[in-house]
Amino acid sequence: MKAPESQIDMFPKHLQVERNKKKENRLASKKKYRETKKAEDPMLFWATNRIAKTRSKCKKLNIPFTITVEWLLENAKTHCPLLGIEMTYGEVNYVNSASIDRKSPKLGYTPENCFIISNRANRMKSDATLTELTLLVENLKNYL
Repeated sequence: MKAPESQIDMFPKHLQVERNKKKENRLASKKKYRETKKAEDPMLFWATNRIAKTRSKCKKLNIPFTITVEWLLENAKTHCPLLGIEMTYGEVNYVNSASIDRKSPKLGYTPENCFIISNRANRMKSDATLTELTLLVENLKNYL
């Protein structure tokens, strides 16, 4: 339930400012910690973040999830197996960022069903069938 405007105004302004400063300091400290961890080991930073985010998504959607940080680190490659481009881990370059892909979306995130590819490759294959991708390549050959 939201407090009436008159009650919000009753809260002293200097305490509101102080509370906001504390919140900003906490956020800045958290960001600095994350940047330090990222700089120490970008691959481990990427793997732990991917596990946390993917596990959370799977829990909400009731999707099987059994991959581990160790599995990600063991299966991480320097180049995308589908496109051959160099992949980045923990970097801002979104296109070349590593991505966990499921061979069959129905089977969830399990070691047998997942592999690591570039985000570019994952987006390209996200909703296209093999037939559509083959047709695309054949037609591109004719146009180029």
